[in-house]
Amino acid sequence: DVNVIWTHPKPEERHLNLEWIGDSYTNDLMAALDDCQEISLGPVKACLETVELPTEPVNAEEYRQTAAKLLEKLPNEFEKLIVYIHDRMLEMAILADQGHDFRVLRDLQVFRMGDLEISALPGEPFLAVGEEIRAASTAKFPIAVSVANGDAGYYPTREMFDQYPNIWCCDNFGAFGFYEVWFGPGLLRPKFQPQIVEYLVSNILRLGKKLS
Repeated sequence: DVNVIWTHPKPEERHLNLEWIGDSYTNDLMAALDDCQEISLGPVKACLETVELPTEPVNAEEYRQTAAKLLEKLPNEFEKLIVYIHDRMLEMAILADQGHDFRVLRDLQVFRMGDLEISALPGEPFLAVGEEIRAASTAKFPIAVSVANGDAGYYPTREMFDQYPNIWCCDNFGAFGFYEVWFGPGLLRPKFQPQIVEYLVSNILRLGKKLS
C-alpha cells in the first residue's frame, strides 16, 4: 500500500513521489535477498472465522446531538469531512430508530504454508497491531496483513483511545489517531470499544494456534 498523501504539499503532484517510494521498497527487497534463507511452503492450511467486533451502542438522540454540535465547528478547514460525518451520524440515528442491527460481523483469516503464516485483518490496523501479532505468532515466518474485503475501517490502539477520550477533545479533526477513533460513522459503523486491538490480536492468534 503506497500512500503518498503525506509526501507532498500539492495533491496534484503527489504521484511524482511514487517512483522513489517504489524504488525504496524494491531496493530493500533486493538487499534482503542477499541474506535470505529458504523456508518450507508446505503443508498448506487455512482457517476463517466470523467474529463480532466490540463496538459502542448507538443511541439515536446522542448521535443527533453530536451531529448538530459538529456543524457548530464550521467554518473549518475540515468542512467537507465534518459535513460528511454529520450526514452519516443522522443516517445512523434514523437507522437506530428503525431497530437496525449495527453489529460488526467480520471474517478473521489465517493462512499457513509451511513456515509462512499470513494473518489477515479486514480493515486498516495500525502498524503496532501487526507487529504484536508477528511477535506472538508461533510460526517461523509470520506476516500480518490488512485486507479490503469486509473492511471495517481503522483499528486504533488503546493509546489512541486514551489520547482522544471524547469527540470534542481535539479541534484538529484530521489529527492522527483522533480521526481513526471517532469517525467510524463515516462507514455507518459504531465506534469501536477501546479493547478492539486486544480483541483482534487474541482471536487471530487463537486461529493461528489451530493450524500449528
